[in-house]
Amino acid sequence: MKDLGNIFLSSVARASLGLRLFPEGSAKNTSITFKSIGTESDYLQYLAGACFLSAFVASMVLLLCSLVISLEALDSAKNAYERIKRKILELKKEKHSGTDLTMKYSADFLEAVNDDLNTPAALDVFWKVLDDFDFEPKAKLKLLLKFD
Repeated sequence: MKDLGNIFLSSVARASLGLRLFPEGSAKNTSITFKSIGTESDYLQYLAGACFLSAFVASMVLLLCSLVISLEALDSAKNAYERIKRKILELKKEKHSGTDLTMKYSADFLEAVNDDLNTPAALDVFWKVLDDFDFEPKAKLKLLLKFD
């Protein structure tokens, strides 16, 4: 019986499901021989080949899924960036007066950053500042620049 390493390498090299209809040396002629079909090495080779191909297919599926997810994430990031630019431009044009909430939001932002660089919480504070209509526009712009 062949050792397991050779069986595995042999099945990987064939890149088949381990189906050995043509045992070694018999592929030269056109008649199918079943001389060694059904031995333990054939079963192990089938198993190794099947495992290799299923792992290969699974890794390709994961790669394609991660690519799709990455493209979706890139599109989301683009949309968020465009929204920030649009809001900043609108903010520069605003003339209304509001409350200066710099101390409150600055403390919230620093707490998030100092919490093991909790970026999602820091971004949440950023978006709250950006969307807060009651926050005085000039103070808001200064704070957002400070966050940046």
